[in-house]
Amino acid sequence: MEYLKLLGIGIVVAGMALRLNAGLVVSIAGVATGLLAGMSLVGTGTEAGILDSIGKSFVDARVMLIFLLMLPMIGLMEDEGLRERSRYLISKLASATAGRLLWIYQLIREIGGTMGIRLGGHEMMVRPLIYPMALGTAQDPGTEEENLKAACSAADNYGNFFGQNVFIGSPGVLLIYQVTANLGYNTDLFYLAVWSVPVAALAAVLGFFQFTLMDRKIRRKNP
Repeated sequence: MEYLKLLGIGIVVAGMALRLNAGLVVSIAGVATGLLAGMSLVGTGTEAGILDSIGKSFVDARVMLIFLLMLPMIGLMEDEGLRERSRYLISKLASATAGRLLWIYQLIREIGGTMGIRLGGHEMMVRPLIYPMALGTAQDPGTEEENLKAACSAADNYGNFFGQNVFIGSPGVLLIYQVTANLGYNTDLFYLAVWSVPVAALAAVLGFFQFTLMDRKIRRKNP
C-alpha cells in the first residue's frame, strides 16, 4: 500500500507524455497523492488537508511569482515596437555581428551572476531584445532564425549557469554545500565559489569560439 503513494509520479509522467496542461496534471497528481496518503481534501482544526497544504505552499513561495509582474510589462513594450526598434538600431552598427553581440551578452550575464545580480533572462532580455538584435545583424535572417534563436538562449544559459556558481550566496552553491555537508564531507562555501572561477572563465572562452564560428558560418551563407 505504501507504493500507492508514488502514483502521483506516474500521473505526472503520463500527463507530460500526453502533453496535457502542466498545471492541471501537477494539481491532479498532488490531490491523488494526498488522498492515497490518507489526507482529507479539506483540513480540520487539528489536521491540515490537501487544499490547506497546497494553499500554504503557494503562500510560502509567493515571492517566486514576482516574475509574473514582468510579463504584462514586457508585452506592453513589445506591442509598442520594442523588438522592431532594437533590431533597427543594431542594424545601423556596421561592426556588429550576431556572434559579437551574443558573446558580450554572455559576459554581462556571467559578471552579473558572480555578483549575485540578475542582469538578464529569457523572458526579460532574450526574447524582447537580444534575439531581435541578433536578427538585425544578419543580412538574410530568414535562413538563420532558428539557429540564432538557439544561440541567444545558449548565451543566456552559459552566462547564468556558470556565472552564478561564483557567487557564494547563489542557490546552486548553497545546494552543493548542503548536499556535500549532509554526506559528511567537510566543505567550505568560499572554496566552492573559488573553484567555480576557472569553469566560468573556460565557459567564456568556449562561448567566444562558438559564436565566432557561428559568425563565419553566417558570412559563408551571406557573402
